[in-house]
Amino acid sequence: MFTKTSPHKYKILYTLLLTMLSSVVLLSACGPREIELPFETIERSNYSPRYEKKKPGLMIIATEDEINQLIGFVTPKAISRLQEIDYNKYFVVVAFLGWYRKVHEGIRVEQVICRNNSISIYAQVGELTGKDAISSPYQVIKVQKVGRWGAEIDFALVIDRNTVASQSHYIP
Repeated sequence: MFTKTSPHKYKILYTLLLTMLSSVVLLSACGPREIELPFETIERSNYSPRYEKKKPGLMIIATEDEINQLIGFVTPKAISRLQEIDYNKYFVVVAFLGWYRKVHEGIRVEQVICRNNSISIYAQVGELTGKDAISSPYQVIKVQKVGRWGAEIDFALVIDRNTVASQSHYIP
């Protein structure tokens, strides 16, 4: 009834199973390893007409259908560039610094790190110039998808080692 199985067959089966499991982990969007995601700036500006919050914020655009959410927050030129993106390969992050009564040098995204279905957007902040005028600095970046996606991702905007804004968004 029972046949004797050689230890060699178990070793092959174990190796195959381990290889398959490793492949799944390595191909997932944000696995246990920290991955730096390549990005490109679409637009940086010191003024967003519609972003009136005094605190930093994030907007995530994962599909072409979501682009209209940015109308009024970014320039028409940026909207046009966002319509040219292949959202199978990229997603968009808009990092807002917040509303100021003085001109501000702005926000600059330095690094995008993915780990455990979380993405941290590390940014530097410029100084207030002292000039009296309303500013609402922001930066729009196009982030390359590395690996497999199709998951709810937690995004965090990190400035001076502090998370200043966060949100979750499904990235197909």
